[in-house]
Amino acid sequence: LSHQLERYQQLQLQLNIFQMAAAPDYKLIRSNPADFTEDLLDSVSRPPPDPLLVNGFQALPELWGALKKASHKSPLSIGAGKLLLLTAQHGPQVAAMRWRDLDIEAGTWRVSDRTTVGTAPIYRLPLSVAAQAVLLELYERTGRTEFVFPSFKTATGHIPAEHPDKTLRALSEGGLPLAHTPHDLLTAWAAQTGYAPELFFARGLEAAGGASETKKTQRMFAGLRVILQHWADYLVGAAVCDEKHRI
Repeated sequence: LSHQLERYQQLQLQLNIFQMAAAPDYKLIRSNPADFTEDLLDSVSRPPPDPLLVNGFQALPELWGALKKASHKSPLSIGAGKLLLLTAQHGPQVAAMRWRDLDIEAGTWRVSDRTTVGTAPIYRLPLSVAAQAVLLELYERTGRTEFVFPSFKTATGHIPAEHPDKTLRALSEGGLPLAHTPHDLLTAWAAQTGYAPELFFARGLEAAGGASETKKTQRMFAGLRVILQHWADYLVGAAVCDEKHRI
């Protein structure tokens, strides 16, 4: 009886999905969970990016494959390298990542530049599904510590700031070019893909006193989530660098 009930629920769910898709007011893009709309794409033509940057991001899927093959050697180092690519932030930010700043279920990371003196700006960064999966694996190892990448050999309590970059460069010595930072490569990739550049400069900065975000900031955050998810798909070889064709 329980099996029949489960089967009935599955059929009912499928029926609901088909009915929603067949509705005249249903639009695929506007129904995206990230609230994706075509105005997230850049309609203004821009000059092509530096060929070296193009060569750099074109080699990243192969570098991601090298990270996967080396996962068994040093899970923390490889995890840091993966998150550096997936988030396209700076190495010191990844090295100092704290569990309390992460909401894995919601897919967000409160990022601050802890390498600077004084009060550093804090912003929210969306996490792709691939980044969430990496963090879940790391949580089983270091979830009870303050830092995602703890180290008892450093004064900071986490791995050295340059460690994530060193991990990528060590794997790229086999002929994979990595002359630029992941952030530079992501920016060049997004420009060639057709995304609006302004999405990179309104990343959900937190207002003083916990003020609520504006609708524009929320929209920017949703757009950046789409970009980083597509970026992750590109890295793992599940997408091509052509978002307009993908739509």
